Amino acid sequence: MTEFFRQVASVGVPIFVISSMLNVGLTQKPQKLLGHLRNWHYLVRMIVVNLLVVPALMLLAITIVDLDTVYAAGLMLFSMCAGAPFLIKLTMPSENDLALGATVLMVLMVATVLWRLRR
Repeated sequence: MTEFFRQVASVGVPIFVISSMLNVGLTQKPQKLLGHLRNWHYLVRMIVVNLLVVPALMLLAITIVDLDTVYAAGLMLFSMCAGAPFLIKLTMPSENDLALGATVLMVLMVATVLWRLRR
């Protein structure tokens, strides 16, 4: 049964991420995305928090709380994922700017890849 859910997730998750990004890409104007990219102070703070502060806080948390190694490793991996793919879906009901959510997600994905490639 576990193998079935793994196969479903291996197909379903990429479909969800790609469809969400296509939805935003086809409904938002490029000028709005580029406008948010020009706010580099905000983007730098967001990258620093997501790539340095959150993993550091998670490291502190798993050091304080005695967890099995498997759970600690999973939480560390989770903390190093920059922004969730469902960030766009969370932006919709909050009535915030969808283009800002898409820009944040795009920048975090690129920053994560570049951050991990340097190691």
